[in-house]
Amino acid sequence: MLFAQSVQKDFQIVWNAINTLDISENEQIPVFSFNDAVFNGPYGLVPYFRVDIVIEKDVKDINVSIRNQQFKLVSKSNQGILHPVFKNILDEIQIKTTFKSVGSEKIARIEFIPIKRNSILNAFSLLTSFSLDIDLLKSNEKEVSSEFSFAEESVMADGDWYKFKVDKSGVFKISGADLQNAGISLTDIDPAKISVYGFGGMLNEKNSDFRYSDIPELAISLELGGDGKFDATDYLLFYAQGTDSWKYNSTKNVFEHQLNIYDRNAFYYVHIGNQNGKRISDISQPEEEADFQIDEFVDYSFIEDETYNLIGSGRRWLGDKFEFIDSNTYSFDFENLVPTSTAFIKVELVARSYSTSSFDLLYNEQRLGNVNISKIPTGSYPAYAYDNTFEKYFQLTIDPELKIGLNYNRPLSSSVAWLDYIEINVKRQLIFGDNQLAFRSPESVADNAITKFTIANINTSTMLWDISNLTDVASLQLNINNTTADFKVVTDKLREFIAFDSNMAYSAEFVEKIANQNLHAISNIDMLIVCPQQFISQAEDLADFHRQDGLKVQVTPLYQIYNEYSSASHDITAIRDYVRSVYMSASESNSLKYLLLFGDASFDYMKREAINTNMVPTYESFESFDPIISIAVDDYFGFLDNDEGDMYYDDVDIGIGRLPVVSTEEARRAVEKIKHYSSSDTAVYGDWRNVICFIADDEDNNLHIRQADDLAKMVDTI
Repeated sequence: MLFAQSVQKDFQIVWNAINTLDISENEQIPVFSFNDAVFNGPYGLVPYFRVDIVIEKDVKDINVSIRNQQFKLVSKSNQGILHPVFKNILDEIQIKTTFKSVGSEKIARIEFIPIKRNSILNAFSLLTSFSLDIDLLKSNEKEVSSEFSFAEESVMADGDWYKFKVDKSGVFKISGADLQNAGISLTDIDPAKISVYGFGGMLNEKNSDFRYSDIPELAISLELGGDGKFDATDYLLFYAQGTDSWKYNSTKNVFEHQLNIYDRNAFYYVHIGNQNGKRISDISQPEEEADFQIDEFVDYSFIEDETYNLIGSGRRWLGDKFEFIDSNTYSFDFENLVPTSTAFIKVELVARSYSTSSFDLLYNEQRLGNVNISKIPTGSYPAYAYDNTFEKYFQLTIDPELKIGLNYNRPLSSSVAWLDYIEINVKRQLIFGDNQLAFRSPESVADNAITKFTIANINTSTMLWDISNLTDVASLQLNINNTTADFKVVTDKLREFIAFDSNMAYSAEFVEKIANQNLHAISNIDMLIVCPQQFISQAEDLADFHRQDGLKVQVTPLYQIYNEYSSASHDITAIRDYVRSVYMSASESNSLKYLLLFGDASFDYMKREAINTNMVPTYESFESFDPIISIAVDDYFGFLDNDEGDMYYDDVDIGIGRLPVVSTEEARRAVEKIKHYSSSDTAVYGDWRNVICFIADDEDNNLHIRQADDLAKMVDTI
């Protein structure tokens, strides 16, 4: 490691001859390597240069530049035999910097792939020597944002909490009768003390991306009937985000969906406490003339069924199967489409075939295009299937229907294909109908812009909310003229709105009353044990055993983690956020050291399989077709530094273990074994502790037997 604040350092890279990785007795994969290389990435074949620098804790940013670069060229003949993963090498060196915590020290890590593609010569250039200029910037040298921290206390520690679930995004209604059915007496309720908390969608995986410090409170509207009391016929209204989410891609000028892979319901809490609840406020409209006049908007929809996981690994599940059928048609229900406007389609398709296959795509029986899907290669451990993406902007016709057809051009009788998803963006006219109308307009966004939106078919009971900020929904007054209404708003950023009548509000379904809890207050713990409720007794038994050795152990049931960190959705990132909140709140002398996951895991988060062992979930890779690189890994829960979290090969900051038990009897036996092997019984300290047995099968031309033999020889010489 380099110990410095500002560093200029010269480096040499000594490349080895192109090595080979044995796949079978007759098959090898060539790879690059050099002295002290770090192998990252899904295949573990790409060599990275890495250097760590110990820095002061007040360093907030790092600038790194590379100069004096010297390369050597890899001949075309050598390049031709490289593994396909090297096809993604770029034309220039790209440096990545991250901050790490190692014990009490703060580390700046610099890493990059010291290879670049030489496009002119159609070859690779290997970096052999270079200089790094490293500038460490302290907080007084540039303005930096405050670092994220979790709340020290959870709002769920006090008051009464009632969980409701929703199955879509939109305005929801909870009536006094609904609260009575949840076991709440309306007699003594002060309506001002009613509040709603929660959020939808999936948690961001990267630690530095946005997340709530605690379950957020939402602004709501109360309809009390004029008497100031909350009666059975009165109700509250709130906007809820559902399980899935959409994000605007400004480069493509389209909205892209994210399917929630962990849960098909989002959950919200009605809270009755001692503080006044948050209420929806009115937005004042600008008096200036509008820069834009908008009477159309962008709408979107997707079809993505989760039915088939091809290899029993990974997080990708596929929908319709083209095995005994060659074509299918999918209808999208958009009202008031703008004729001849531009639409966008994205389709992800998968095929398993020993010959290249393809799909023809159609819009209302008119051909949109074709997409090819590569054939499965020969050799050991090929990918089970391959995928490809079709994207296209196309023009709508005057036909009010929108149907997408898929025709599979099956090359072999054994070929089979699947639909992953279809995603659509269209333009619709701003016409209010029989359902809630959510709308947005990227065309209205500009610096200091004011936009006038005009909505047709409005009535006097129609309400309009600005739902751009999910926790601070606000109301807008409509200027109604007969059946048309308009409003003005500042659109210096993308805004989203929803128009509705109160009788259009969806119903939220009561789930259960939640006991008070306060996981955010937990700190200075040596070991966390996370388990399902059914293993609490066995987990506490094990915790008591470790407490005898002086460890501070906290046993936490999964449902409490979900309640407090993911608004009750079964999102695995909630587990990591909980671990991280304990890790971040600890003093340097009492840092979190261990995490035990008490229960088995499964690739099936949603319990679609008949036999499911998803007691405590694990991280499943996005790769779900290649058996070599599709993995399940618990390391994810130990990626606790700010720049980590969205890769499964980051640095693990704590020790992580798992007891893969599926029943209380297995859990009891596992705990008893741990106690036994930790005892001073003479049988525990027998000669067997010095005997190592290597076991391997004879598949793949005895590859694994040869590997076991190599390991045995290595251990024997230690």
